[in-house]
Amino acid sequence: MNRVTVRVPAKLNLGLEVLRRRDDGYHDLATIFQAIDLYDEFTVEPADELEYRGDPRIPPDIDIARRAFLEIGSERSWTGRITVHKQIPIAGGLGGGSSDAALALRLAALDDSHFDALTRARAFGADVPFFLHGGTALGRGIGDRLEPLPTPAWWFVIVVPELRIERKTATLFSRLTPDDFSSGGRVEALAARLRSGSPELPAELPNAFARQVFSYPRAAALSDLLRDVTGRVALSGAGPSLFSWHAAADEAQQLARDLRERASAPVYLARALGQGGDERALGAFLRVLKASGGRGTNGQ
Repeated sequence: MNRVTVRVPAKLNLGLEVLRRRDDGYHDLATIFQAIDLYDEFTVEPADELEYRGDPRIPPDIDIARRAFLEIGSERSWTGRITVHKQIPIAGGLGGGSSDAALALRLAALDDSHFDALTRARAFGADVPFFLHGGTALGRGIGDRLEPLPTPAWWFVIVVPELRIERKTATLFSRLTPDDFSSGGRVEALAARLRSGSPELPAELPNAFARQVFSYPRAAALSDLLRDVTGRVALSGAGPSLFSWHAAADEAQQLARDLRERASAPVYLARALGQGGDERALGAFLRVLKASGGRGTNGQ
């Protein structure tokens, strides 16, 4: 079989409230995950062994997609040369690593009704469960208790400041104070509006990490610029990616063009994605990985 390609999407957080720090060191939160049409791309081609070629910018010891593919692949006797082509900004709060890791789990679950993808996903990261299904979902707990929601017909203008924080997500979570905590009510209210089909855009999207991220001058300056150009700004995940949200495609396209002329940072235009993916591409990808010299997916 020839080389096969499959894409996996990024996400935005349409609000992220942290409720409390738990006794186990994690945090309870309320957030709305939204898949968007910004993708990483994976290719697989036949090979005698399982080989994973990750992005050289990501150290192998923190590359959860590498760990997922090699761990699950060894369990199932997969073979093939897997190469990831990163287009989702790394460590930007857009979930690229989690989406990449979820691909291995989705592949494993395609032909095995007994494979517990959700439990395995939690072991790789709190955002990974969302990417098993994508679309739009209200996340509770540490983000892994998911309730599907209707997908809004929104467009997003995204700008990604250059902001380097060692072990960013863990570091920013550790710096949260009680002043950053909230009830989750604003996220729950937005979820209720999405359930009701309300077309009205929210005026703001809260994020518990805004205080920390906007203490960095570069992020604060780009936040001011995005608000000046588009009229609104929010933070995705633990940042530093910033975005605005719009009902009309032509408005978002024009604002993205305007922002590209003024921002000294990457600017992306994306739309909200509902659930579903290219199952044909996933199936072809899996067939290459199962070509293991007649041993089958479990070495039999």
